[in-house]
Amino acid sequence: MRRLFLCSILGLTLVVSSIPAVAAQAKAGASCKTQGITSTVNNLKYTCLKSGGKLVWSAGKKVLTPKPSVSAAPEIATITFENLESNAEKIVQTAWAKSNPLWTKYEKKIQGVQLLFGPTKKPLNCFGGLHEITKISNFWGKYRQPEKSFVVYQSPEDAKWAQGEFIRATGNTGPELGSTAVGRATVTANGIGQIVLYVSGQETPSGCGGGIEKHEYTHLVQFSQRSKTGELLKSRPPTWFVEGQAEFAGGSEFPLEYYKKFNFMNRFLPQNSLKDSEPTTISAYLQNLASFSGADYTLGFLVIEILAAISGPHSTMDVFVEMANGKSFNESFESVYKISWASAVPIISNVISAQIKSNQNAPLNQFGTTKGEIGTYKWPARGYFDEALFN
Repeated sequence: MRRLFLCSILGLTLVVSSIPAVAAQAKAGASCKTQGITSTVNNLKYTCLKSGGKLVWSAGKKVLTPKPSVSAAPEIATITFENLESNAEKIVQTAWAKSNPLWTKYEKKIQGVQLLFGPTKKPLNCFGGLHEITKISNFWGKYRQPEKSFVVYQSPEDAKWAQGEFIRATGNTGPELGSTAVGRATVTANGIGQIVLYVSGQETPSGCGGGIEKHEYTHLVQFSQRSKTGELLKSRPPTWFVEGQAEFAGGSEFPLEYYKKFNFMNRFLPQNSLKDSEPTTISAYLQNLASFSGADYTLGFLVIEILAAISGPHSTMDVFVEMANGKSFNESFESVYKISWASAVPIISNVISAQIKSNQNAPLNQFGTTKGEIGTYKWPARGYFDEALFN
């Protein structure tokens, strides 16, 4: 690297030294040597012209410096529960505008995170590793996080190996993937984070953005909130809130164009999850705090997006903080948003019902078949231990 830098300096020196020293001499009426050449001095452009058999510099013409174009900043509307339905079209952009800037605030490197890769299959330059965990850690930087975390990448064949590694590293059996999950996260009784991620051995860089790491690490932050006396969170919000927050947090890193596509994909309800998309059906689902289905990810995302548009993404983690101090979900929600959950849920359900219905005639394949594809957007190449964030 040092040799390349020195060569670059030498090359630049040669180029600079080869430039004719005419610019400083350019002056209206003064002689010049080559017809047609130009020289700019003090923001005046001179041209070498033939006049009366001699080559002289023309009168200087002022060079107009174009003003850089300023892109319009994304609109950040003032959205409240009172005007939510009338501002439904502004929810997506407002939630993104309040969340995306947090992805550029990298204040500290992640500490105490160890990555372990199973012996059978390894991800092929796909998962973001410490790079992505560092970013999501900074996104949630104002909240408690595990001092130690162990992240295991495993194929189904490595399940026993993974359990052994968790026991060796943490003294506790870690989370298991099961037959359908691509990632799971838990926090042990003594506050150690545990994440297990599925590896097929066929991952490619084209569809990877570290989304699974961001999603699962968000769970570690959720479950790491403590009471004022230091006790870990004992009760949790509904599953749709837990999963929806993790979906939204990771997705908010996308550029706006692709975040809108991510939102579009979350407006499709999984088959057989809800009987219909009417407001009453959605409201009943959201008020059944013990429910669990594939709709938790889609409905949860849309609810969290609304809350982020109203009060910013960190407000959703404040609900976990309130619950860590012994409040119920309903009490915590009202404490953060200054409206009871019972009063908020009909408004939220009306908006989400309209969002889902707007997708009824839209072709699912216009952006790809899964949320992971997000159209044609490709994340930049990155390494497991990329230090570029802090260079």
